[in-house]
Amino acid sequence: STQSTGSSVEPMHQHCSTLRLFWWLALVSATMVTAVPARPHVLLIVADDYGWNDVGFHQNAASSANPSGDPTTNHPLKTPVIDRLAMEGTKLEMYYVQPLCSPTRGTLMSGRYPSHTGVGPQVIKPTHPYAMPKAEVLMAQKFKQAGYSTHIVGKWHLGYCDERYSPTFRGFDSFTGYLNGAEDYFNHTRQDSGFQGLDLRRSNSTTSSAGTLPSAYRGAHGTYSTDLFTGEVSRILHERPSDTPTFVYMPFQSVHGPLEAPQSYIDLYPATMEKSRRTYAGMVSALDAAVGRLEDMYKQAGIWNLSLIHISEPTRLLSISYAVFCLKKKKKETKIQQPIIQLKQLTDHT
Repeated sequence: STQSTGSSVEPMHQHCSTLRLFWWLALVSATMVTAVPARPHVLLIVADDYGWNDVGFHQNAASSANPSGDPTTNHPLKTPVIDRLAMEGTKLEMYYVQPLCSPTRGTLMSGRYPSHTGVGPQVIKPTHPYAMPKAEVLMAQKFKQAGYSTHIVGKWHLGYCDERYSPTFRGFDSFTGYLNGAEDYFNHTRQDSGFQGLDLRRSNSTTSSAGTLPSAYRGAHGTYSTDLFTGEVSRILHERPSDTPTFVYMPFQSVHGPLEAPQSYIDLYPATMEKSRRTYAGMVSALDAAVGRLEDMYKQAGIWNLSLIHISEPTRLLSISYAVFCLKKKKKETKIQQPIIQLKQLTDHT
């Protein structure tokens, strides 16, 4: 929307456009069911640096980027869970994203372009003395206003030059994850500008940690971050108030560099693959397995069919399930060809 000011046209301050997109997706899918709850739970998964051709349903198959279905790889990546969710749902594959971590997260959280927020065009590095401006209203704050409990599990990367710019001061009730980008997947350290240190924090409580920056967490050394973050969602679901809808924003570290994966996932692929590609393939399969565990968690909590999952939005009274995966584009890819997957209704076969 625009408003006229003399001879110039200024964009209106739209804090909620991203939220409106989610509710639009919910309404589209809701045409398949008879009732839609007022406040669905929300699980929003963001995969980091995940390539267009690195998901099973795009490989060696026709797609908007490969209309003729020409062969695209000699070693298809194993993503059975994501492939199944894609086939059960609706794929939205033509939309714009930003090419780097901080700008795309700032846009997702605020619904505003980097030219308005000032976050971008480059990433925020550990030594940079700026962050997402406090004047920007973020998605979590809007969910709080709507009566949700709000949680971030994974990567922040929107600045922390002052603790008041960190997640639990920006609308989130709890934060388990890291503040920078490109940390080690197993020891959770980050090195930059001659400095190196632990970059992992975990809120003591998932219900009463707002307004407090969690202390550094040293209890996960050696635990692969994909597994660590997935396990944290289990804690959130276990501790959640039964009468409150839950918003979980889950920006996975996967599959951003450095290239690291548990050997068991690397071994899913032939040793003849190029080493870095084989490791990356293992990272992709580890992410896919994590999505499967999340699905199991929501089913065990009895809210899979009561949820919007983007993997996006769970709510305690919803009779449908959705999933949306937002995949950040790589620099060399077409910027409008990034898939979102939205699950259709999943009936009661849980």
